[in-house]
Amino acid sequence: MKIKKYEGPEIDLPRLMLQVKHDLGDDALIKKQTYKKGGLLGIGGTRWVRIYASVEEKPTTNGEDRTSAEKKMNFDPPRRFTTDELKVESPLMISIDDSPAIKTIMEELKTLRHAVDDIKRKEDRKESEKEKEEAVNILDKPLPGWFEYLRKLLEKNGMSRETARSLAEGVIEITPAAERDDFDRIKERFVEYMLSLIVKERDMSAEEADEKRVIILIGPTGVGKTTTLAKLAANFALLEEKSVSLITADTYRIAAIDQLRTFAQIINLPLDVVFSPFELKKAVNSQVDKDVVLVDTAGRSPLDEEKMTELAELLKEEIGAEVHLVLSATTKTVDLKAISKRFKSAGYDHLILSKIDETVTYGPLIEFLLDEEIPLSYLTNGQNVPDDIIFASERDLIELIAKRSLEGAK
Repeated sequence: MKIKKYEGPEIDLPRLMLQVKHDLGDDALIKKQTYKKGGLLGIGGTRWVRIYASVEEKPTTNGEDRTSAEKKMNFDPPRRFTTDELKVESPLMISIDDSPAIKTIMEELKTLRHAVDDIKRKEDRKESEKEKEEAVNILDKPLPGWFEYLRKLLEKNGMSRETARSLAEGVIEITPAAERDDFDRIKERFVEYMLSLIVKERDMSAEEADEKRVIILIGPTGVGKTTTLAKLAANFALLEEKSVSLITADTYRIAAIDQLRTFAQIINLPLDVVFSPFELKKAVNSQVDKDVVLVDTAGRSPLDEEKMTELAELLKEEIGAEVHLVLSATTKTVDLKAISKRFKSAGYDHLILSKIDETVTYGPLIEFLLDEEIPLSYLTNGQNVPDDIIFASERDLIELIAKRSLEGAK
């Protein structure tokens, strides 16, 4: 009996069978085994096949061996086919993509990948929860001495826990050890710290020069733009003795035009009413002999896309104006940030905070000003014209707000 062993990848099984048939003929008996070769922990690797083939040897004529008999009968000696020949001749060759072995491997890899992704997600979630827990623990950890009292005072005045703690920690860093038991000195350090964070070096040459100033007030409804304009006009005209003219583009409210016209007549100022960007530019350019031109606009909801587009259109002409966004001090921090963001399209370059007499919490204003890059120009604190407006440097205005955020302190 003649026995031969054949081995190779399972995908080469057709070739191996042809080789058995070629070597041992159609009468060969076959025993087949499959096993995996390579891989890790049972995952991956290649499926191989091992074939044991046997055949009974037949006696040849006159004791001659089979090879000699084949030569006498003019048989060609057996030869091994190349892989390329087998691919062409064998209709049994199959695509790797269709192989059951490959499909099994791909499914196992897919399952393994999903398992790894699940583990990673769980680890990321644990890490995130740990970070949040640590952040909460940090916020709850008391600060030393009077600085903890400062933090609680800022929170009481409407400031978020995160900002209050961050500012108190900043004050610790700039307060010498000898001053840390004196809360009055700590309050002074807090004001210094606020000024360093909020007040930037700015080019104030245009405002300080004797050149003509064009001041446009914009903002949402109900913040007191028209009243603020009247206060500015009275101060410029009566106290600083400047030549002033008024322009209103608030054509949505007849009452607003009448109100401003009455005020202009009382203090003997000219008033123009404009309806378009062209008319606004024409009116401003016609006031060549004036020191200050004040422009009132209609209040617009920051959520009204059409009205915001109209405002941007009105201000598109280049007239060398200062655009002051008027916001109420009674507004929450999140709303102050949202409103200012919506009015960015109008290109404002100054801030006016109105109604500071109507709030008892100044924390939201501090938080807003910490994020805002635009300078603060005026504060208004009542309805009386011309008295209830604060003309001062940005530094003085910020100092006032910072001190009021500490009201109620020891």
